[in-house]
Amino acid sequence: MGSKPGLNSMYNDMWTNHLKATDAKDLKISDSPRYATFTYPGMPFWSFELDPRVPGFINILRVCEDCLYFGSQQQMPGKKNQTLMQIREIVAEGYIPFHGAHEYKINPEIYNEDVPKWPLKVKFSYVGRYGPLVYVQIQMYTAETNTLLATRTQTFSFVNTRTRKIDDLPAWYTKELDGKEVTKYNLQVDRMVKPEKTFKFDTTVLFTDTDTFQHANYLTYIRFCQKALRQAVTERMRGAKRPSSQKPQDGKPDQSGVWPKNITPDVMRKGVKSAKCRYFNECVAGDDVTVHLWEEPDKPLWVFFSVETQTAASSILRFQMSMEYNKP
Repeated sequence: MGSKPGLNSMYNDMWTNHLKATDAKDLKISDSPRYATFTYPGMPFWSFELDPRVPGFINILRVCEDCLYFGSQQQMPGKKNQTLMQIREIVAEGYIPFHGAHEYKINPEIYNEDVPKWPLKVKFSYVGRYGPLVYVQIQMYTAETNTLLATRTQTFSFVNTRTRKIDDLPAWYTKELDGKEVTKYNLQVDRMVKPEKTFKFDTTVLFTDTDTFQHANYLTYIRFCQKALRQAVTERMRGAKRPSSQKPQDGKPDQSGVWPKNITPDVMRKGVKSAKCRYFNECVAGDDVTVHLWEEPDKPLWVFFSVETQTAASSILRFQMSMEYNKP
């Protein structure tokens, strides 16, 4: 498993330096079952938005991400040059990790100003493998009462940097992890059927939206969806003040018929309760994408997204997400 130069080496160096600088304490690592527990400083001040008491959804994800990489990249005790999830080792062989599906379950208590979120107790767990998909989970608890505030479960696979295709996991990788699951968790996120009429939000993938591997970072798609929702809610607020005889501003198409009816600023301030998302195809800098947004009548606190690119012949599905808000 020799190291290779280029992007893969940069990836490993980046996370090695990150681990050295992360102010996490009380680290404990288990080989079988495979997990790590530690104390994390807590939700940063910048994570609170819309309301001083409410951490933003993407910012909760960023904290989960920080904890996930801190846990997964830990050195295994007694095993030289071996990390907990073998990510650095497999990246050194010419692969890059690719997100498959995510599931988020968020306790409304995370939005309660009386619940301390400094520090947080964290558990990172390996929760199974199905074919080329590896399943991991992050759980964040309050340090004082051990209340579970957020759980992120995700799948990832490894893409061959030469072919940009998902490869089967190497035999040495599966041999090291099989049978060491904390629990079996089979996360499935089905492809959604997009309705004929949706709210459409167009944007472009900028070079600043891409990561070390020169494709759009997974948070970019979620951020596009959040921006589309805020745009739709803002248009609805502005449209409610506009006389019915007045046309939309700036020559933009009238999307009043597909504005979200149930997701309002008051609902958004209550915070996200749960979400599921699935990544289908990568985007790169310069890609023009359309975010489709819609509601479903039997799910009043849910909103649905589909991120697509358009070719001369057809649309290419890149990402989908369903998101549920807390009841106001």
